Amino acid sequence: MRETWMRRARRAALGAAALVAAAALCGAGLLRAPAAGAADEQCFPETGKCLQGRFLAYWQAHGGLATNGYPLSGEFQQRLEDGKPYTVQYFERVRMEYHPENQPPYDVELGQFGRDIHPADPAVAPQAGDTYFQATGHNVAPDFYAYWLQHGGLDQFGYPLTEEIHETLDGRDYVVQYFERARFERHPENPAPWDIELGQFGRRIFTTSLAALQQPCRSADLAASVAWNAGAGQRIGDITYRNQSPAPCALTGRPQVQVVDGQGQPIGVPPAGGDAGTGDGGPGLILQPTQTALQSVRFGNWCGDRDAPQALLITLPQNGGQSTVSPVSVPPCLGNVPPAFDSGPLTMGPTPAVQTLRAFYEAIDSKDYHAAYNLLGAAWQQRQSYDDFASGYADTEFVTPAILTAYPTGSDGAILNVVLTAKHTDGSTHHYAGTYTVAPEGNGLRIVAASIAQTD
Repeated sequence: MRETWMRRARRAALGAAALVAAAALCGAGLLRAPAAGAADEQCFPETGKCLQGRFLAYWQAHGGLATNGYPLSGEFQQRLEDGKPYTVQYFERVRMEYHPENQPPYDVELGQFGRDIHPADPAVAPQAGDTYFQATGHNVAPDFYAYWLQHGGLDQFGYPLTEEIHETLDGRDYVVQYFERARFERHPENPAPWDIELGQFGRRIFTTSLAALQQPCRSADLAASVAWNAGAGQRIGDITYRNQSPAPCALTGRPQVQVVDGQGQPIGVPPAGGDAGTGDGGPGLILQPTQTALQSVRFGNWCGDRDAPQALLITLPQNGGQSTVSPVSVPPCLGNVPPAFDSGPLTMGPTPAVQTLRAFYEAIDSKDYHAAYNLLGAAWQQRQSYDDFASGYADTEFVTPAILTAYPTGSDGAILNVVLTAKHTDGSTHHYAGTYTVAPEGNGLRIVAASIAQTD
């Protein structure tokens, strides 16, 4: 997907984009890294987040905003790769981890996002004129090495994991190199010293792991209901899951749905959806209080010889418990054919902001670029012409958005945290993650800002 407008929109969206983190990860009682004093704090109106104590000291001593980016979250507990819980804080480019078992200054470490996103390539031979790192067997060119030295070196970026390689970022070809904690990008269109940029690893990992960082939804948290529409020998409908608890919760994977009789016993129709214990993967959704999620269901060809189906038994992922939804409308028997029942993936409920973003991508998929362009805000349209916008999707066959969170901002506006799957005309598929800001403008809602990055 050649969304060339995304990089130009990124800086304008910094403040709004990270507000999703506030909604998804707010909570009481989070462990704080030790603070040096009551005034030892710095807050950023761009994201509404603050830094304190050891994390603030590390941020200031290791390149500040240019190297680490704005904070995307407050401090919170996360179980890391070693299976132990640590106090962490996410930034646009890094994740800071507080390790009290280490003596200062080694009590603050950075997550090795580079290894998560791009595993190490095989070692190569030293190249003349480059700096060779024996530890991983890779070369670093003089300009990348100078940036590496000047902005924190080994502690900040780690060892190189690859040689220089070509990657498509926002529809353009760039030379990049992966390190243990960063991706260096060479941008010849920028004057020095801004011709070298760092990939926003923190934003990418944070976006794709939001659901994993949030408490899973339990059956007691959700009020479930189903609405059916008649079809040709079948019933098609949506199960609505409404968060009736006072706190956000995550639906990771796909709830399992099974047809049961009047006594609550399963009948001869295989269950649909994910595994009852863990779900079937996917980024999941985070539901704020009163927000809803939808799961499509289809039931047809009822030819059973037992009691007619009476209800749907729902088993939530992550051992979230069970609930029953009724009634089930029984379709007619179409002859000597087995019964059919299936369900779709979870989607965010139809808030106005969610509907706006879905309408945008429905227009993209139908090649109605004028309709999609008209859903962009006026300031966005001033920055990018219609022709440039349309040409950015020339090699895109379709885009499927998965909306993870919808953080309301008032007057039907919202900040939407999304994962996008784009199928290209050459048959390739790529994935993207980030945020869209939808706000009232003119006579309706418009997409006014975005911060999207490719994740593969």
